[in-house]
Amino acid sequence: MTVIRKCEIRIDVQDRTRIVGFDMTRTRFPGDDGLFALFLQGRLETGGVKPKRLEIRYQNRRLDRIKLGVSKAKPQANFEIGLNLLGGPVSGSMDVVAVFGPGDAVRVAEIHVERERIESGYKPAMAPVILSSMGRSGTTWFMHLLGKHPGIYIHDEYPHELLGAFYWVNMLESLTTPLAADRIMSKWKMRDHTGKSIRTHVYYRQGAPDPILRYLGGAYIPQMAAFCQQSIDHFYQALSNVKSASSGSPIRYFSEKSLPFPSLIKELYADAKEVFLIRDIRDNICSALAFNAKRGTQDFGRESTVSDDEFAAYRCAEFRSLYQSCLANRDTALLVRYEDLVADPAAAASRVLQYLGLEDSAATVAAMVNQARASDSNLDFHKTSASPVRSVQRWRKELPQSIAQTCLRLAGDELRALKYQE
Repeated sequence: MTVIRKCEIRIDVQDRTRIVGFDMTRTRFPGDDGLFALFLQGRLETGGVKPKRLEIRYQNRRLDRIKLGVSKAKPQANFEIGLNLLGGPVSGSMDVVAVFGPGDAVRVAEIHVERERIESGYKPAMAPVILSSMGRSGTTWFMHLLGKHPGIYIHDEYPHELLGAFYWVNMLESLTTPLAADRIMSKWKMRDHTGKSIRTHVYYRQGAPDPILRYLGGAYIPQMAAFCQQSIDHFYQALSNVKSASSGSPIRYFSEKSLPFPSLIKELYADAKEVFLIRDIRDNICSALAFNAKRGTQDFGRESTVSDDEFAAYRCAEFRSLYQSCLANRDTALLVRYEDLVADPAAAASRVLQYLGLEDSAATVAAMVNQARASDSNLDFHKTSASPVRSVQRWRKELPQSIAQTCLRLAGDELRALKYQE
């Protein structure tokens, strides 16, 4: 079977000062059009400033990364990668970018692909609701509220982060990603059962025996997809039986926070939905810093940065990426602003239910809101503001002026597009 009908690579270096030279080509061999993967190789030369890595992105979401061995003493590097096409476009383009730091990425190439869809042959009983957001944007409250509807299952234990589907989707992506030079391991490593080291099959790589490679990169992919979908169904059916029996109605959806590889999920699930929950990045930063202080931890990216100013730049880059992904999916996804959710949860819930095609009568929505508002010690601890109203525009009192200006400089266009006040 021919999987890849078309593949074109266009070099497009947007910063010739820092990226002096770049080349990328597809490594061809007999039968490679029958794989759900591209084997790529190339060369990069810097102008003295070292990029941290190369990334391949689709709809502004990272599909894979490529390690680079460049330095001031060695400004040139060769690279190769076996790119898994699961999660990428069926017909569309991926960007190759050189990443220098938070929010600092330079596009160097574009890969256009047309390929066959993955047809697992499995008919799932429930569809996923993908919640795409950033931490400290109301995701816990949103899940707490949405889980009160009888037609959707969300694990009710705080903080609603049961990683059921996450596990099997990540398994599917991980075990179908071909090996490249920096990932190849000895076949004897597969016998190390005590180390739990099984990853991608050691023969799923360029140069492997042709029949094995064609199976692992071809027919094996939909077989693995069917197994993962079936496992997700059985997992959630086991969890949701009590809720379904008590409500007397079938459960159509399940949801988890920040499911990986949204494009892959939507390719496998025709009825999948995606909700983007977005909050003013300035309030988001305030909330993240306050929650870290409350718990005595360094999370949400703060652990990877040396100062609050650098942390703000890191979060702004994530905010911009989230908004660009929202724009790329605006024809099929739903945007919910945090501020609208906390100001009128009933109206926000009704919008989401209509988008999902679930029953949204006034009585149903009111019951959801009333149940969600019932006191919960875990949710109370999760808060960093005295009330939902006070969590909006808190940045005006809490955020240092320098960080507020950084947010406007780095994410001003996105803030204005989302109708946030300056």
